[in-house]
Amino acid sequence: MRLLKATITIVFLIALVAGSAYADPIKSFNAKNNKSKSISTNQPNPTAWFKLPLPDFDGIMSNVTYAYPNGKFEYDLFYPGYIDFFTITMKGSNDNSNQPIHVGIDFNGYPGYIPIVSLNIPTNKSFTWTFDILNSTYALTYNSTTLTGAIANISIADFVGKDEFWIGYGCHFTLLETSVAIGVNAVPEPGTAALTLLGLAALIGFSRCFRKRKRA
Repeated sequence: MRLLKATITIVFLIALVAGSAYADPIKSFNAKNNKSKSISTNQPNPTAWFKLPLPDFDGIMSNVTYAYPNGKFEYDLFYPGYIDFFTITMKGSNDNSNQPIHVGIDFNGYPGYIPIVSLNIPTNKSFTWTFDILNSTYALTYNSTTLTGAIANISIADFVGKDEFWIGYGCHFTLLETSVAIGVNAVPEPGTAALTLLGLAALIGFSRCFRKRKRA
């Protein structure tokens, strides 16, 4: 009985340790379009467009650097339940008009772009504007001030089946850079799930043996 008890305990501990050691880690993807541009338009439509890749992209894109810190992954495989964050961030300065900056996203051709937000930014301020696609919100920071609000017409579902997208701007300001960051939650692998079940089975077996011995 003591040998059985010891064996079950060892199997249980090994299964739990192995299950946690081989769990799929949280994965992330970061890409930045380093192109800067002085943007000046007299119409509300975005006219300056910048391309960015999405997870599963594996190639060369002009002015773009990207990385998979914890290994390459496919965005579509984690949609919708495992997306942890999805943000697009632009940095700019020298807004010299009283007109709003218009922002749009496109997947096919600029005439069919999706308008997501328009906002008048105080003139001659350096600013960082982050669009939270997962939660449909934005945060605009300049000096020590942060403004928040909602974005429209876009969601994480729109990026399924895509390997790249364009973001466009319209108004009078200097764009410094645009970046995208996407993270996905850990997903148990089949082997991890099996090891976890084995550990639970060992624990149940140990509990039953203990009860039988107590009754005897």
